Amino acid sequence: MILPEKTGRKMGAEEAEPLYARSSEDDELESFQEKNVRSSRSNRLLLYILGALGYIILLGLYTRLWIRFRELEAEVHQLRPELFPSLAESSAFRRDSRVFSLTVADTPFAGDPSPELDKAWHDLLEDTTIRVAKEDLDYYNVTSLPLADGSGYASELFMTHELHCLKKVRQWIYKDAYFDDVQGLARNELKRHGIMCRGDVSLGTYTYISAGTSVTARSWGSHQCVDFDALISWARERAVDIFQPGAIPSPEEVGPEHITLKKEPH
Repeated sequence: MILPEKTGRKMGAEEAEPLYARSSEDDELESFQEKNVRSSRSNRLLLYILGALGYIILLGLYTRLWIRFRELEAEVHQLRPELFPSLAESSAFRRDSRVFSLTVADTPFAGDPSPELDKAWHDLLEDTTIRVAKEDLDYYNVTSLPLADGSGYASELFMTHELHCLKKVRQWIYKDAYFDDVQGLARNELKRHGIMCRGDVSLGTYTYISAGTSVTARSWGSHQCVDFDALISWARERAVDIFQPGAIPSPEEVGPEHITLKKEPH
């Protein structure tokens, strides 16, 4: 049986017809969802970019602070006091950092009076009066006794003067051994020695000894120390003995600026 052509065409149309027809609302919903997805992706990307920029900024600030810290640390280690011209032009003044023990064991400069200890202090403070130029005195706007040969002026590194004071303090502890025959004004002068000028501001700590009740100090800080040997070598190259006859002019040959009136102790 042959179906009519019209009937065949009608069935084909029914087979091609979709089960669900899209509406304009469906298109709008899909468009809205796609926009939301794109917006969400854009927001996440923006957050990633802002996070990366924040990290880079923080890293940059940290790096700059670290570099500045290292610069300040280097500046501290290179700090120099005011140096008069002769010393500033030399390589004698050098700094180093060290941690040193507070113990006085194995030092030739401490202990009971003995010929060996006295010799160690004598050698340490030998030849500490030095020759300096006029420009060195002008740097501090001061005067000093001229040397008779016209080669300069008598002076000293104050470091050696402080060591001299420390020696006198140590000797005063044993005054019966060192100053038993020193009386009057000279003895009073010996009492006036002390060292209080330059304070080491690095920190020390405390500890108990062998879990007992006795407390002792410990030194942990890094100390800014002078290269003592280099500085003393430089000074001794310029040493003069002003107590040799004729080394300096007589009191009658110098002006009043070179004469200091003696004061009575109080």
